[in-house]
Amino acid sequence: MKLKYLIILFLSNYCLSQSYVIVDSITKEPIPYTNIKFINTNKGFYSNQKGKFKLDNKLNDSIQISCLGYDTVTSKVRNLKDSIFLKPKTEKLDEIIVYSSRPTLKKVGFKKGNFNFHTGSSLQFGLLIKPIEYYENTFINNILIPIKKSIIGEKKRDFLSILKVSLFSNKNDSPYESLLETPIIIKCNQDSENYINVDISEDYIKFDSNGIFLVIEIVGETNPEGGVINKKTSLPGIRFTDKKSRDFSISKLFYKEKFSNKWKEMKPEIFHLKKEIYLAIQLELAVYED
Repeated sequence: MKLKYLIILFLSNYCLSQSYVIVDSITKEPIPYTNIKFINTNKGFYSNQKGKFKLDNKLNDSIQISCLGYDTVTSKVRNLKDSIFLKPKTEKLDEIIVYSSRPTLKKVGFKKGNFNFHTGSSLQFGLLIKPIEYYENTFINNILIPIKKSIIGEKKRDFLSILKVSLFSNKNDSPYESLLETPIIIKCNQDSENYINVDISEDYIKFDSNGIFLVIEIVGETNPEGGVINKKTSLPGIRFTDKKSRDFSISKLFYKEKFSNKWKEMKPEIFHLKKEIYLAIQLELAVYED
């Protein structure tokens, strides 16, 4: 009798759980690892690698669905449809001019990271950078992001983590319009290189005098099914530095909670640091002659 009751209870709970998928409204492609927050409790989770998640459709709550580069959607759980569409906020880029000459490649940025941050999946970091020397036809080929694949005091272990990289134009020292069609999803494990190389050479993103706003989001470690594992400190760590770069006229580090819309400048006193710190990234630029 007890077993029969448990089976009925399981089936009852299963029927209440409904599957949803988050989709790009233009491409109709699923959006992986999207932030989902319950409004009443302010707690959240991620969709999986296929943009899917499950909820009890009888929940008396609302959810907020957000992803960098997309408009945020808020809805009551009972009003959700099977497919949830997010509208991209991509900037209308200038007409691309194809150059016959080969570009001059130049590497700029921060030379060495001397801080590690293992934040888990609660924060997003944004780095505002403006070039000290501006060339009219300069494009970003690659972004090099240094990582740390172990935590001090812990034994080295295997992991599979997801990071997101987004690029925005700058307006009033804040991210304005997305320069990428979608955030770049990066898979990282214990065998990855110490520098993650993000190749955006085919996106023809200019590094102009107004600068760019680079955002890195540590989604977190995942299980074999692609679901995100909630951890207070997850691998990899992101490398930071307190050494300024002479390649940038302005460099400022910002942070925000993933479910917040407000970026805050990362002041040293907030994190008990003696100096300002920066994401220790480097850019490979392609400079074309006129």
